[in-house]
Amino acid sequence: MSPRHHPCVRHAGMRLAAGLAVATSLAPAAAPGQAALTLSVPLGEGDEVIAARYDCEGETTHVRYVNAGGDAFALVEVGGRERLFVNVVSASGARYVSGRWEWWSARGDARLTDLTDGGGGTECAGLPPG
Repeated sequence: MSPRHHPCVRHAGMRLAAGLAVATSLAPAAAPGQAALTLSVPLGEGDEVIAARYDCEGETTHVRYVNAGGDAFALVEVGGRERLFVNVVSASGARYVSGRWEWWSARGDARLTDLTDGGGGTECAGLPPG
């Protein structure tokens, strides 16, 4: 299920006008002399950025879903920093991956899983906008 049709984020979303861009820092806290990388994604007609919040076992996690020009990705807070997750094939829901991390949202809720630890992941309940 595309995040644009996901029940939790549909109501928590904000649609941006054509011609705006979304940018995020993809670098961890840079040491002196290291550069940060900024990703700019032009948004056209019908493209959107959807803001959502989840309660992940007592901690609020902010997510921005981006649907732009046929690309879909999510910016998810993990360990105190925002990570870029790309959309991958899923039998149900919307599934995103970033390195060892998987973010899977379905029917208003989500799960964050560290794919290297063999555990069941952190369950996240969708929150109303705010």
